[in-house]
Parts: sequence; structure tokens; C-alpha cells
Amino acid sequence: MNYAIPNERLNNLMSDYLNDFMDGCNVSKFDSFIALSKKNHDDFEYTEVLMEYDYSDSRLWMDTNTVNNFITWFPISRPEAKKFIKDWFENTFNVKISYVS
Repeated sequence: MNYAIPNERLNNLMSDYLNDFMDGCNVSKFDSFIALSKKNHDDFEYTEVLMEYDYSDSRLWMDTNTVNNFITWFPISRPEAKKFIKDWFENTFNVKISYVS
């Protein structure tokens, strides 16, 4: 069954998804980076980074699986998803992103 969702409502749903995603992550700010990584309950185990912003070149790196999971939930293309996540990250962390990798 197909539903018509107004653009504003879709944007709110996508923002809510990303806010919930961030709640499930560790947010680390160190040196010139902001990193979102999986929450790890064992301090000795490797923590997988899901997004990373670098102040030195204003680059946002996104894990491929993170983007893939996002586009499975919402009817948007990969470039639209990356742009939306970029805009969300800029607003959430008050940074300016020059490019996404």
C-alpha cells in the first residue's frame, strides 16, 4: 500500500530517525574531529565509527551501511539521503560541511 506523505512530515520523520540514531551512538569530540560511533559496553573492544567530521577540511565521512540503512527507511535517493544527513549534522553540531565522503 502506498501513502502520500507531505514533504514537511517526511523531513520531520527523517530528522527524528537521525536524532534517535544519534541517541544510540557515542559522540566524541577530540582534536579536530566529531565522531559518532556505536555504543560499546566493553571499554576494551573496538568501537565502529559511523560518522566523522573533520574540522581541518570540513569533511563529513559517513559509513556506507549507515547511509544504506537510512535509505531503506525513506523513499529518497542516495544523493538526497547524503544531503539530508549533511544538513542534519550541520544543524545538530553547528558546523559547516564542505563535502561528504
